[in-house]
Amino acid sequence: MLANPEAIKELRVSIPGNTIEEVIEEGKQLIPDEGEEATTKLGHIATILMTLLFVIRASTVGGMVFDNDIWLDASGHLCMIIRFVKCWATGQQKSTGKRLPIKRVGRDSIPPGGSAEHPRSRAFAIIMEAKRRTAICWLPGNVLDRPYQAAKAMSEMMEGY
Repeated sequence: MLANPEAIKELRVSIPGNTIEEVIEEGKQLIPDEGEEATTKLGHIATILMTLLFVIRASTVGGMVFDNDIWLDASGHLCMIIRFVKCWATGQQKSTGKRLPIKRVGRDSIPPGGSAEHPRSRAFAIIMEAKRRTAICWLPGNVLDRPYQAAKAMSEMMEGY
């Protein structure tokens, strides 16, 4: 139960667990299709999966500058460079002093699943295919205003799921 029952009104999009599996399955089915529509959808799905795996906001994904801001390391862990965090107005977190950009590597990366069919491994495959197609940085706007437009764009896109 939520400490504040009204807090649920603040959620933009709620994704049930079975929907996550469905999104991963849809992404897996899109991989063989090199068409423009499939590539766009693959980028959308990759973005959803990145927000879930890294537990980040849409605005953080909107702060990505390059498709190469996400990669697999030599151990198969998913790594990411975070260039924007909402409310870090100066690019620095006041309480910890952490500064942007932050590299989510090593212990801060996401380990792969135990097999190729594990949901996390399948999600990695979708993200890497979207990266290969340069479909990850799809959010509208230029680099400076994209993080601020990302939440709305992601919410509208996710309504289809």
